[in-house]
Parts: sequence; structure tokens; C-alpha cells
Amino acid sequence: MYFRFLTGQDFAPLDTVNSMVQEAWVLFFQGRLNNTMAVMKSLLPFLAFAVLLPAQPPTPTAVFDASSSQSNTTPSCLVMQATVQAPGMATSPFPGAIGIFSPSRTFAFTCDGTLSGVAPGVLTYVGQIEGGGQMPFLLAVDLVTPGIPCGGSSGSSCLTGGSLFGTTPTPFGLYHRGATPLILLDGIAGLAPPASLNFFGRFLLAGSFAVDTVANGGGEVRLGLQALVADPGSMSGFTLTACLNVDQWVEN
Repeated sequence: MYFRFLTGQDFAPLDTVNSMVQEAWVLFFQGRLNNTMAVMKSLLPFLAFAVLLPAQPPTPTAVFDASSSQSNTTPSCLVMQATVQAPGMATSPFPGAIGIFSPSRTFAFTCDGTLSGVAPGVLTYVGQIEGGGQMPFLLAVDLVTPGIPCGGSSGSSCLTGGSLFGTTPTPFGLYHRGATPLILLDGIAGLAPPASLNFFGRFLLAGSFAVDTVANGGGEVRLGLQALVADPGSMSGFTLTACLNVDQWVEN
């Protein structure tokens, strides 16, 4: 069980408070604490005015494979794993990752669209783009708002499947972005800041972004991420990675 003290301190488990009290008494009997009563008095506000709060429910998450989609390959690979905390909920890991030889995948999570006045959540990710050493690459993202409605008046269940923004055959593989993606990094065509893999064929991707709902005063978002990596072994000279989509479902 967890308590929030009226002094405004963060959550602390009850056994932590108990251990503090026990340590004070041990020190008293060993003669190492001359001001034990003062210490015990300082603990009284925490013990007397502790307020029991229910534990936050975990954020519902799921990972879906996209059938007949672009897959990661040895010379062109997008690797990613992540955790997400929806507003008013606890952090949950996505039950899977996108890695070597993975098909394109969707990381999906559900927010409670009826909550308001709570702190925004956060999605934290870590991964990398992989390929040949020092090969240039292009990284593009699509952003779509709002999230996917589910539950309540929508009449549909949450987390029922993944999504791709499109599927277009190209000489480089299956392209799953839209017609006008936002190019984040570009060491191939020079349309964004240049980027290339390091000597070992890696480029780190790590960070976080806010997760919120319209009802809570924020915005909802779905996004898709795919990279194009230079591949001297292919006929076209380039190979697309698998695509990673992130779908925000909003339960009403």
C-alpha cells in the first residue's frame, strides 16, 4: 500500500515508514540517539495524517504485427522498445519490441478519455537504426490527430489491431508513410540535417514525448516512423526498414 503525506511529499510505501520508526527505536536502545523523542515527534505528522490513495491502474498496451508489410533486414533495421504512462495511470511496457527481422509493428496504448485535471503522461523510447558501417540514412515520421476512439459511445473495443498510414511498393521495399511525411534526418537527399550510421552501423534513438487527451486539455497523436538506409548490396542502393506505428486509443 502506498501513502501520500499531507506535507506534499511523493508516494512512499508503508513499510518504508515502519522501517524508519524501527530504526529510531534501535538507535535509542543502543544509546546512539540522544534526541529520539524529537525524531519520533517529527514522524508523528507523517503517521497520523497519512492518506491512503488507491493505486493507479496500469496503462493498457498491446503490440500488433502488420501482415504483408516491410520487414527489418540485416542491412536496414529499425529497433525500438518503449514504455508509456497514460494520464491518470501507471507506466506500462509495451509487450514486445521491433527488432531484427521484425515485420512492421504497431505499439498501441489506451487513455481514459473521460479524465480531466490530471497530469499528462509520457511515452519513453529507446532504440536505434542499424545497417552498414557509416552508411547514410533518412528518417521520416507521420503525425495524425486525433487518437482512435473506443469504448462507451463509440461502440467499439479498444486495442483491437494496429495500423499503417499506407503501403506503396518502391524499388527500396514497401513504403508505409504518407505522401507528405516530416523528414527528421536525411543523409541521402539533403532535405533535413544529415545523418549516417557510426563505424559499427548504429545510430541511437532515445527520448520521450508527452501523452495527453483532448478532454484533459492536451492533444492526441498517432505517429509512424520508418527509415531508408543506404545499402550497397541491393540493386537500388537503398533499403527501407520496417515501420513502427504508435496508436493512441482514447476510451470514452
